[in-house]
Amino acid sequence: MRLEQLTQRIYYFTHEQASDRPCLAYVRGDRYSLAVDAGYSERHLRLFYAALRGKGLPLPDFTVLTHWHFDHTLALHAAAGITVSCEKTAEYLAASQRSFCSPGYAERLRRQDAFFAKEYADSEARVALPALRFEQRLKFSLGGVTAE
Repeated sequence: MRLEQLTQRIYYFTHEQASDRPCLAYVRGDRYSLAVDAGYSERHLRLFYAALRGKGLPLPDFTVLTHWHFDHTLALHAAAGITVSCEKTAEYLAASQRSFCSPGYAERLRRQDAFFAKEYADSEARVALPALRFEQRLKFSLGGVTAE
């Protein structure tokens, strides 16, 4: 995985096929920065942050989730800045929190999903809820660029 620059303000951390870690994105404004998705695990997120630091970029002020799938959300508990999702995604994450409290749930996931088993072979998955939720649309004025 590597951090690629798409435009003057937009970067993306490439997808890792072997573990099915998704692409993560980063938008740099003049005042604030924003990450798109939190990543599959804390390890995945740390690699992303190390790549940002390697390019001299600050950690995100906001981390916004695109949807509730585990590979995009399970590192939310370790995300820098304020975490944000739409209300529906937050509802799915709350349901996932309850599922992970059920005995054997994580082990069933490991048996059913080879990627989950690989990502969480030596650690436990942790589902966190976003600090902020929104309905419909939300705009971030980052300074020189707006994310919606």
